[in-house]
Amino acid sequence: MRLDQPIARWQWGVDLLDREIEGCAIVTEICTAHAAVQDVLVRYQLAVGESVTVVRVGSTDGKSRSEVTISFRTNGPLNGSELADRAAGQLEGFCGERAIGSSDTHSWLSGNVDPRDADASTPMAFSLSVSCVAKYLVVTLETYIDVWMPYDLRGRSQPDLFTYNSPRLAAALQRISAVIGSEIDPCERSKLARATEVGVENFFRENGEAEDTWYRYFGYPPG
Repeated sequence: MRLDQPIARWQWGVDLLDREIEGCAIVTEICTAHAAVQDVLVRYQLAVGESVTVVRVGSTDGKSRSEVTISFRTNGPLNGSELADRAAGQLEGFCGERAIGSSDTHSWLSGNVDPRDADASTPMAFSLSVSCVAKYLVVTLETYIDVWMPYDLRGRSQPDLFTYNSPRLAAALQRISAVIGSEIDPCERSKLARATEVGVENFFRENGEAEDTWYRYFGYPPG
């Protein structure tokens, strides 16, 4: 099942205060981190096919604030150096004497989550974003599908989907922590599922049955 809001969210934080980087160099850090994480997802086929990465950079001269948005379309692994170079090329003249403010990147990613078809892709399996404010970089990964859990959001068993997808997500989350150099932070639970350091968990009733969190949250059956 897929929603238009995240079922689970994970974050990683990196303090850049001890690094002598300013201006567009911060944008390079963001782009490099984004590409590194997306490459992990590609490795585990949690990101497949074409994706669009949006780079947004804010700048100020002390009197006014302006912003520039750049989009890059890629198919397969995202080259961090290339992304950073292309962003820097389009930002040339934008930074100038202006200070770089809050900046971020964002991608919507399709994933291969169907054990019956290795070539299939499910749109909006994940969203990936990287932001930097006051030299603190935050990577955020969100999922919009429930194939990582033993039961779907209606509380129905899905052993094939769970067996196929859960180990890959757990491995990817662990690898992202290593790539970023930061511990994973499973964000505050949603009303639909519980993010953990190794995946996503269902909510259960006192009798041990998986909850129909879709109906509890939305008040009507899907479809």
